[in-house]
Amino acid sequence: MRTNRTDRVGWLAMNAVAQRGALGCAALWAGVLAAAGCSARAWTLGFADVVQGPGTVRLVSSDGAASLPGDLSLAVYSYVDENILDVYLTDMPIERLANEADDLGDLSGQMVHVRVFVRPLPGRTPVDPAACNAGVRHAVFAFGAVGLYGGGGFVDPGEVGGAVFKATVWRAPVRLNRAGGGFVDALGPSVLSGRMSASLDERAAGAMAARFSRLAAELPVAVPRDEQTPLDAERGTQPQTIDVPENPQGPDAGPAPTPPRDRVPFGPTPTDPIGPR
Repeated sequence: MRTNRTDRVGWLAMNAVAQRGALGCAALWAGVLAAAGCSARAWTLGFADVVQGPGTVRLVSSDGAASLPGDLSLAVYSYVDENILDVYLTDMPIERLANEADDLGDLSGQMVHVRVFVRPLPGRTPVDPAACNAGVRHAVFAFGAVGLYGGGGFVDPGEVGGAVFKATVWRAPVRLNRAGGGFVDALGPSVLSGRMSASLDERAAGAMAARFSRLAAELPVAVPRDEQTPLDAERGTQPQTIDVPENPQGPDAGPAPTPPRDRVPFGPTPTDPIGPR
């Protein structure tokens, strides 16, 4: 099934139904993000003056069978220097994203985080859509079901530090990393492309950074669709989560049980590779 702008809500609503019946380049930039230092800030008031910067993104499955477009009305950015910056885009109310007590369970929409960690310079760094100079996270909300996709790719950035930052994301490979509420992965391994014109706004960027940090901390690690076992497919289960037992404490404790090779979950380390500054 290929989704478009007119049936995007239907694609998201599918997850709202599924939650009632379904079960439950990263190595390159992880060190850069950790070295940058991260802190989460939550803002709950005073967003009336946030400038609405347009952003358009599209997730397309690797086999071309499904896609999820997004016309994201809010695009903001913050930066450390000319190399390191964060862009956040969403079509959801910023006031609600900033409210830590709001679980957003009655909303459907999308939220995207792009962190550029290297500014491409001809002759010094690769300037090619196949290169990787940015990390990408894409959260899909569907009335209580949430999926968090992640990956990395090439971003062609404009000038940093001005009132507006423009950039293009070139087919960044992403996969489902975390999921909750019975989220159904209708895409599988995908690529994310997009254009953005983001307003400089550290307050709104901080609010969305805090929301991403919360998702990364609370959502269980997911088994992507392409890594499910035949038993998963037979049961009709979409990306599940599994708990790996911890090693029991004590001098006579043996090694912790190891999950079967075909059930090892794909996903980031406990410290999510992309985090708010």
